[in-house]
Amino acid sequence: MNLSAIIISVRDWDQEKQISELLRSLELFSELNTEVYFVQDIEEFRGKGPLAGVFSALTAFPGECLFLTCAVDQPFLSPKVLSFLLELGKTNFPKACAFESFNEGKEEIVPFPLVFSSHLLLPLQDFLRRSTKLSFRAFLSELKYKKLLVTSQNLLKIDPDCLSLVNINTLEELEAFNDFSSS
Repeated sequence: MNLSAIIISVRDWDQEKQISELLRSLELFSELNTEVYFVQDIEEFRGKGPLAGVFSALTAFPGECLFLTCAVDQPFLSPKVLSFLLELGKTNFPKACAFESFNEGKEEIVPFPLVFSSHLLLPLQDFLRRSTKLSFRAFLSELKYKKLLVTSQNLLKIDPDCLSLVNINTLEELEAFNDFSSS
């Protein structure tokens, strides 16, 4: 995977300071040969969650580009899965590219990881201004047939257990996942 930059979206200066100190102490990006940038949420959308962060990053880095967007609560993301999604984004530019899964037999867009095109800046701005449900899933559902490529193909070949899509938010969820995966 060829990264030109890592952009970390933060709510405000305090959050940027906390995260940058943590990253320095962990030496998380020391082996990567790339720049790390912090982008604070634009005032108009501050506090409106991850969509505001993506919008702020799109605004801070204008021009034709792709953003590989990941969630911090997906600890098992595979570099192979991210590379596949990024390649899919490059060949299908300017659409966004996401995975789908089946939850209780129903097709569902998985909001992360996601490849986001800079061409989605204006649709995202419009969505942030008018929507009361500020979730990636709601935004992606709006885009589904126009500007979104959703795929489940090849995911099982790359990540047979779909671990890259596992979302862990609490210690209890991590323990339950560990219990499930060890059985």
